[in-house]
Amino acid sequence: MTARHPKLVALHLTPTRDRKDKLGHTPMSLTAVMADGRRFPVDMGPKYNALREWPHPYGAGLYYPQTARVPLPAAARRGTLVAVELTGPRGGEVDIRGLDVVTG
Repeated sequence: MTARHPKLVALHLTPTRDRKDKLGHTPMSLTAVMADGRRFPVDMGPKYNALREWPHPYGAGLYYPQTARVPLPAAARRGTLVAVELTGPRGGEVDIRGLDVVTG
């Protein structure tokens, strides 16, 4: 993947089970890796609905594919994106259904 002047990364995600620690969301970190070697980490948290658990009165939450639109830092927008790394702690599971890079 190569994207010049990336503005944001759109992650299409589906949480797959409740966290045992009752945190209510699955924290993740997205790192934009640039052609010149620079790396721009972006922490993702409960503000992204795609990573939140949605309680349901009959037990486990319901999970639907959602999109987290993650804006990249200004310095990353002036370069060329060559990779996206996603990391997260144990305890939550998220399926990655797709990834799009918006440029401009």
